[in-house]
Formats: sequence, structure tokens, C-alpha cells
Amino acid sequence: MVDWAKQRQAEELRLKSEQKAPGGDFYNTAISRIDRYYANAVINAESSGDMAIAKAASMLGVTLKTYHKTVDKILEMA
Repeated sequence: MVDWAKQRQAEELRLKSEQKAPGGDFYNTAISRIDRYYANAVINAESSGDMAIAKAASMLGVTLKTYHKTVDKILEMA
């Protein structure tokens, strides 16, 4: 009887884990929301010192923590 209960519990856990939808990629989602030309203009203004990094991050819709990796991903796509 115990073996049956263990097997059923294991099967239910397996089914639950299979039903979870995979999460998306934060950076791909963020980049898809930004026009490529707009992003390049913001990045160029920030890198040339014409705009503060906090303002650039805000204009791209990302946080300071994620700004550099977002910029790297955008530049990889160009």
C-alpha cells in the first residue's frame, strides 16, 4: 500500500512539473519593446556623455542593474 502511494505522489509531482510553462527571457522581451533606431540613439547619447546612464536606462525601460546587459544584447543584434 505504501509503495502505491509513493508511486502516485511521484507521478503527480512529475505531471505538475511538466505543466509549468517555461518563462521568457527578460532581455529578449525588453529589446522587443524598443525601436532599434531609438535604442541606438539613446545608447550613443549615453556613451558620448550627453546623457546620464540613469536617464538612458529609464528611456529604454530597464533598470540600472540590467542596463549594461541590455545594451550589450542590443549591440549584438546590430
